[in-house]
Amino acid sequence: MRISSTMLVVAALFSPLWLSQSAKAQAAAPQCNGVYTILRISEIKPGMMPKFLEAVAAQQTYYRHKGLVDQIVLDRVTASARPGGPYSDTLAITDHILGSSLPAENRTEPDDEYKAFVAMYSASSTVKATYYTCQTK
Repeated sequence: MRISSTMLVVAALFSPLWLSQSAKAQAAAPQCNGVYTILRISEIKPGMMPKFLEAVAAQQTYYRHKGLVDQIVLDRVTASARPGGPYSDTLAITDHILGSSLPAENRTEPDDEYKAFVAMYSASSTVKATYYTCQTK
């Protein structure tokens, strides 16, 4: 179990936008009574929030084109300490909600469409933290 946890941390550090859902990896994952998610905190490069928003939309489109039910959710962070304040132009949180019943064969090597949205993310932001979570309902 300790080796599995270490492997998840290494994957989070070295491949922040690619998740391989092999049958072996699914078997090693801890029990989740909800859906697995990948939560990322991104620092947005100056003036690049529109490009980052474009990347989020392109990532969601990518999964839809592949026939997958993954959801990409963007949390805009307020720049003030209370709700209703202006949104931050330098910080965003994305939540990749994985389709829990997806067959492993639907997860393939990155193609040109995948590489395009990854390039948009790279051009517009830096991932500051990645967390693999279990979202319960």
